[in-house]
Order: sequence, then structure tokens, then C-alpha cells
Amino acid sequence: MKLKEILGLKLAKKKNNGLIVILTIFFIVLLLLIITPVFAYQYLYRDKVYLGVNIDGISLGGLTKDQAREKINQQIDNLKNRGLNFYYQDTKLNLDFTVISPLDPDLAFSILTFDGDNMMNTAFNYGRSADSFTNLGMQIIAILKNQQLAINDTINDNELVKILSEKFSSFDKPGDNARLKFLADGEIAVEPESSGLTLDYEGAVSELKQKINLNFIEDIRLKTKLYEPSVNKSEAEALLAQVKEIISPENITLKNNDKKWVIYRDEYRKWLVFDKKDGLVIIKFDPILLSEKLASISQSINIAPADAKFVIADNKVTEFTPSISGLELDIAQSSDKINQDFINDKKTEIDLIIKEAEPKIKTSDANTYGIKELIGTGISDFAGSHVNRIKNIKNAVEHLNGIIIPPGEFSIVDAIGPVDASTGYFPEFVIKGDRTLPEYGGGLCQIGTTVFRAALYSGLPITERRPHSYIVSYYKPLGMDATIYGPHPDLRFLNDTGNNILLQIKIEGTKLSFEFWGTSDGRKIEITDPVLYNWTSQPPDKLVENPKLKPGDKKLAETGRRGADAYFYRYITSPAGEKKEETFRSHYVPWPNIYEIGVEPTQPIPPAVDITNGANSQAPSGSAGTNN
Repeated sequence: MKLKEILGLKLAKKKNNGLIVILTIFFIVLLLLIITPVFAYQYLYRDKVYLGVNIDGISLGGLTKDQAREKINQQIDNLKNRGLNFYYQDTKLNLDFTVISPLDPDLAFSILTFDGDNMMNTAFNYGRSADSFTNLGMQIIAILKNQQLAINDTINDNELVKILSEKFSSFDKPGDNARLKFLADGEIAVEPESSGLTLDYEGAVSELKQKINLNFIEDIRLKTKLYEPSVNKSEAEALLAQVKEIISPENITLKNNDKKWVIYRDEYRKWLVFDKKDGLVIIKFDPILLSEKLASISQSINIAPADAKFVIADNKVTEFTPSISGLELDIAQSSDKINQDFINDKKTEIDLIIKEAEPKIKTSDANTYGIKELIGTGISDFAGSHVNRIKNIKNAVEHLNGIIIPPGEFSIVDAIGPVDASTGYFPEFVIKGDRTLPEYGGGLCQIGTTVFRAALYSGLPITERRPHSYIVSYYKPLGMDATIYGPHPDLRFLNDTGNNILLQIKIEGTKLSFEFWGTSDGRKIEITDPVLYNWTSQPPDKLVENPKLKPGDKKLAETGRRGADAYFYRYITSPAGEKKEETFRSHYVPWPNIYEIGVEPTQPIPPAVDITNGANSQAPSGSAGTNN
């Protein structure tokens, strides 16, 4: 090869190497230009919500967890202060999110609840919960498009429907199927069917769910719905001969072992109603009236099951109570049987259906509990409680003391069981909208709070806990309370000790102590004192109309208080030395003084039917968005 060619090749190679170096430097610079802002963005927002992340239109981008939580809670508090507004004609119901009791805060329960912590965590974790490339893509989308995340709310449907029906029931004009009428001379006539018009309470709740947001909840205008009977007069009259045959027996005898309940003709014939099944008109007993009768009979039959119990003294089990199976009248099956046996099969003596209720902890398990030592104690003080509240606390203590908590999740609501007069509880009054009505369960949040503290100091995982909506004087230190109102909110925790836990309860004066006895695995517990911050001032006084008071009379129903936030830490050190940190937070809304004021009772206007579209009614014009 000639020298000239050799030199040419060397020169070309040199040029290629130079180009490679230039391209390499270019791509390195380009990569740095891309990566540097990404890393800078990750660093700047390492403890903040990423830009463009919103909850229901509320921008949280650039906020720390605490700032985001405070902003969400402020929005929630604004909604709570306004309440929920329902209208029908000239009648309005302003309903607080939380139903309260003038005498006992334990009876407070929520109609509408927002989970601010859940929403805050959802916003903070957006762009952090997947792999690196997916997270980066989510962050870019949030910046470009504003990512809207859903709110987390819960509505107590049943209670809301109940409150609405109690307030507006005077407007309901229910219809009915053709009905029997027993005349004085022994003859039987049929009253004609009637169409009805009732307010659509379930529809109002559904509409509310669609309108819930963190900015403003629109007023709800109740609508009417038409009821069309399924059995007319001519269809019912065709069965009069069958009716006469059915009511020919002097009485019906319901039986359970040696117990008997005699229902005479004058009573049971009033239960007979017409209905339609598979296109055929039938005669049956009114399910509500029959169930009410069976419920009263059940009080003489039902025996609650009793779990095996232990009593510990000087670190030893000194007393043992064996388990007892319970009995319960099966109202649903007994109702079906009565209809079949009496109306169809013409039997006048009918055996009721009884089902056995098994205890959760049986005597046969007595030697497998592994209860050795005290693993944690919770303490609260109910000083200042009124008489019925104290009675309810002691009634619950008598029921709960000595129960065994097996491994797995434990619910204090389930453990307490039914709360009514039949289980020994006393009612107190609560304010539902603008009405004061009796409610059972006062004092039970003292139980929930104390068992919460026992679980805390035992190092058990808390799976469900909700603080009270507002500050309650019974629960000091503030921030370590738990409200319960079955089925939810509940206080639940996980017994993860691998052994059973025995609950021992003591009352000394007004001090309530819950002791958890079991087998310690060596875990150590540290709990800090609660920190209270973000104190907010008490809102202006609120007036609630009460037709039972004389017009113009005014009575303080609930004392107001300031709002605040609280938190405390729990540190759990495992036997292996691993330390876990948990944060428990509470948000308390400020509460106004609530006064009941006497007003003249209003006379309801019958609901109007809109023939063109099926009977919708409107609230007063201009009512939407008002704040009274």
C-alpha cells in the first residue's frame, strides 16, 4: 500500500474518532439535561405532594403531608359548619354531619364522614406507588393534565333515611291495597284500594351521594313518588269466602316446649292483608304486625349465649364460668311457618322455630388459652357522668368482664352486642336535625376508648379507630379517644400474640381499667403524650326549632367548644430489636352552643302531584346555596 493511502486511512480514522467523541459528549450533555431536572424534581418534592395532584378540585401539589391534611380538614370543617339541607315545600331540615346528645357525647354518630387522612395519603402516594418509569409517567401526566383523585366519604344511609322520614312523615299520604273491614254485625266488607303519594327518602339519599364534594354540597329537594296498589277491591271480594274460613277458629296457639301464647280471633283477624304473588291474589298476615307480635314473644324465649369466663387474682385463674349455649326465636322462619300452617294448612296449634346461638368461647377450650401474665392496661375516667350513663357503663362492664379474645381481629361492637332496653341499657336524648329523640348507647364510647388504650399499651395492631368529631371532656388526655356506634364506627384490633387474651375490668370510684392478660412475646411499647395544635375558635350560637317548647322559650341543649388537631406516636420494639413507629391522629371540629327555641307547630300542606311527569315537588325558589 502506498504511503499516500496509508496517510489517508489514518486521517479518516482520526476524523471518525473525533466524531464519536463529539457525539458521546453531546449525548452525555443531553442525558444530563434530562436527568438533572428529574432528580432535582424528585429531591424538591421528596416530602411533598407532586404538582398537579388534586382531590375533588382541591389543589394539593407542593404541600407537605401536614399541610395537605390541614387543607383537606379545613374544607371538611367548612362543609360541617354549613350542614346538609333538605327541603320539601316550605319545610326545611338543616342536619349536622354528626348527630349529638345534649346529655351524653357517646351517643353522637356521624351521618356523613370524610376520611381526611386517607385522602391525604392517596394524594401523597400518587406517583410514588409503582416502579420508577410508571411513577415518572404519572408525575408528568399530573403536571400536564391536573390529576383529579376521588374523595373518601361514607354516608350512614339507614340513619339518614330514618331522620328524613321522622322530619317529613306528616307529608306522606301512603296508599294501600284493598283491605278487609270487619263490621259490627259480623259481616265482612272490603275497603277499596287507594293510590298513595310518599316522599322519596331513598332517592334523596342517592341524590346526596351524587352531590357530595369538598367545595360545596348542594341542597336536596325531596321529591314524591306514586304508590299504585297491586290488589283492587273486586279481586279482594272474590276471596271473601276464603277469609271467612280462615277466621273461623276462635284462636291460634303458638307453642315452644311447655310455653303457649294464645292469639284470639279479634286480634289475629286484624293482621290479615291481601297481596299478590306470581300474579295471584293471596291472603296472608301483615309481616310487620306479625313480626311485632313475635318480637314481644321472643322476650320470653331468647336466652343469650354466655362465653366461658375466667377471673384472675394474684396472677392465677381463681374462678371459671362455663359457656352456655343460647336460644333465639327465628322470627323470619316462624312467620313463614305461621302463614303456611294456619292460613294454608288450617292448623290452629303451631310450634315456633327456635335456633341455637353458640357461644364464641366454649368450655371445651378451657385448657388451651395460654393466659399467663398482664400484657397491657387501658385507663379512663368517667367523672361527671350522669346516672344513666354510669348505669350503661356498668352494664357493659358486667357483660364484657372476663371474656376471652382469641387470636385474630376483635370488634368491641360485636362483643357488646345489641344495645337496647332488653339488654339492660337506658336511653338518652339526641338531636337529629331539629328534633330531640331517644337513643340507646350512652356511655359506650367510654368502653371503646378504654379498650383502645388497653390495645395500644399491649402493642396490638389497631385495625379500626375513629376519634370523636369534637372534643369530649370525659376522655383525657385529648387525642386518645375512640368513638363507637354499631355497626360502624367500631374499635377493632388484631390479637397477634398467638395466644388468647383475657379481659379483666375494674371500676374504682370513677376510674375504669381494662386489663389484657395473655402471653407476652417480649415486645416493648412506648407511647408519647398527645400534641394538640391548630386550635380553632368556637362558632356562633346555633338555634334549633323545638315545637315542644313554648313559643319564644329558649334552652341550652349543647355547650360549644373549640376545635383542634392532635397526634401521638407509638413505638413498638420487637423481641428481635426492630423498632416500628406509628402515628395516631385526631381532628376535632369546633362546635357551637346549640339552643332549642320554641315555635308554633306548622300545618303540613298535602303533597302536590305533577300529572305530567309522575309527581315531583320543588323546594322554595332560590333555596339552593343558602346558609341558614
